[in-house]
Amino acid sequence: MSQDEDQIRTLIEHWAAAVHRGDLDGVLADHTDDIGMYDVPPSYAGVRGIEAYREAWPPFFEWQAKGATVEIEEQGRWTVAHEHHSFPHD
Repeated sequence: MSQDEDQIRTLIEHWAAAVHRGDLDGVLADHTDDIGMYDVPPSYAGVRGIEAYREAWPPFFEWQAKGATVEIEEQGRWTVAHEHHSFPHD
């Protein structure tokens, strides 16, 4: 495994562990200030920026406390499974 793959795997594993613990600071770690997140719950247009990303997590943690889980499943190699494209409106 390459050094990049090790770093990506570590980042994702630390993020997932923080999600499992309900650790907001851990979830926010290693995210850029201008993060964009597109998720299943509203807002379907996604959230933009670290503060909006921060505000999206407490409701998830409440839901998770009722028994929901986030699992990372192993694959034989890294593949792109989801991608978003957008264009600015002038």
